[in-house]
Amino acid sequence: MCYYREYPMGWGSAKSDASLADDDLPHVDAPPEDFSDQDFWRWVRGHTDWNLLDGAANPLANSFALSQGMAWQGRGLPSFAGIAGRRAGEPTLRFAVRATRAAAAMRTTDAAGPRGGAGRLAFGTGLGPGGLAAVSAASTYYRRPVGRADGGVERPNLFMPYWQASLSPVAAAEREQAWRRQGAAW
Repeated sequence: MCYYREYPMGWGSAKSDASLADDDLPHVDAPPEDFSDQDFWRWVRGHTDWNLLDGAANPLANSFALSQGMAWQGRGLPSFAGIAGRRAGEPTLRFAVRATRAAAAMRTTDAAGPRGGAGRLAFGTGLGPGGLAAVSAASTYYRRPVGRADGGVERPNLFMPYWQASLSPVAAAEREQAWRRQGAAW
């Protein structure tokens, strides 16, 4: 007699709730650990109603998985996964950065760089001891491209892709701090 049988090589099961029924999977509650004492097909004929001649499922693997399954513990999303939005105006995040490059690492026409100019090409760059610095600022904010169909207001959240970014003007205090770090007088 020929029969269809897939040999289970691995199995697994995890449920979010231990009370969920397993009725939709062909399985038995207590499958044997091996078939050294009895042929597989004889065990199936005596303990199950599985069709071994035609089938697409692997009920033995289901049986192993469900008998060794576990209910995962969970409590939903953590409380810190949201944004504490302000009521007045849009919540924004603004930041400024300062990037520097040492004078010796730049190609300039004076002797400070790796390729110094000679003769009429020896121009002074006037770089301070810190080299060259640039300051930029940016902000991010939450805004839907199109209003909601129901006319409701949507508060900023981390689960919607409506975060926008834009460059911001550098504040006078930020510019002054960059100049001081550079060693220049304000």
